[in-house]
Amino acid sequence: MKSKKKVLLEKILKYFATKALRKYKPRIVGVTGSVGKTSTKEAIFSVLSAKFRVRKNEKNYNNEIGLPLTVLGIESGGKSFLKWVAVFLRAIGVVFFSCRKKFPEILVLELGADRPGDIKYLVNFLEPEVGVVTAVGISHLEFFQSKKNIAREKSFLARNLKKGGLAVLNFDDEEVRAMGEDVKSNKIFFGFDDAAQVHASDIFFGYGKSKDSFGGDISEIKGISFKLSYEGTTLPVRLIRSVGRPQIYAVLAAAAVGIHFDMNLLEIADALKDFQAPAGRLNLIEGIKNTVIIEDSYNSAPQSAIAALEVLEKIQARRKIAALGDMLELGEGT
Repeated sequence: MKSKKKVLLEKILKYFATKALRKYKPRIVGVTGSVGKTSTKEAIFSVLSAKFRVRKNEKNYNNEIGLPLTVLGIESGGKSFLKWVAVFLRAIGVVFFSCRKKFPEILVLELGADRPGDIKYLVNFLEPEVGVVTAVGISHLEFFQSKKNIAREKSFLARNLKKGGLAVLNFDDEEVRAMGEDVKSNKIFFGFDDAAQVHASDIFFGYGKSKDSFGGDISEIKGISFKLSYEGTTLPVRLIRSVGRPQIYAVLAAAAVGIHFDMNLLEIADALKDFQAPAGRLNLIEGIKNTVIIEDSYNSAPQSAIAALEVLEKIQARRKIAALGDMLELGEGT
């Protein structure tokens, strides 16, 4: 149960954010899903930033407080009353005194859902033009009771886009693919299946040669490459510091969003050349004594852990070690 202070704070921030959205009329891309939201948001930001003024939510600003702050471009006041007074003063400045040229043309916003109704609350005042759904898993199952309820929550974004909007859906995820049947707006599917309009193929790991402590030759993983295809056009994409299918899914979704904003595949591939997934999401880190760490330490879910182990299985190495932690909020699925 939320405190009265928190509810009041949410209402005030929503008021200012709504005023700002009506004044500046940015185009909004919403991203939700059980896994892959942050990586997908970052990939979309990388693509769109090559052509537009874009703002994304930082840190964990994906809820009823963080998203309005992101819209306004203001940091949280934390636990300080005086800092919150400063936040409200800045919000007044954004709404009534800032000029349109300084405000982003596009907002790329990750929408989190801890409990039923969260996505509806966020979508109703943000009114996204594009809605991306990454996957449906059992994260937060404790509060949703079933995977079906989680899918229904996530689908609210895809089903309630602005007129002429676009739903970007993961074809490879059965629950997400089924959402396409209820989408009234335009839709585009991404995935590894050839049936998806934006799809990946010919995936391979890159390796570099180095010497071990005894002068022997060893191979070091150096990222992942694949072919990105859309409507008969295919381009190679290389991710230097990331490995695994989750990053490729993020890039595919970003490509679909870029296409909606009239970017061609060459522009999209060029914008992604320096893309790196956020910390804790299958990033490559150089270790000591000829080791490479695949860091996947962010709040985990079964799908994420399996994806990480699949990467470990496929890469070439003399020795492989998996260090696994626990998973929270899985309820009966624990």
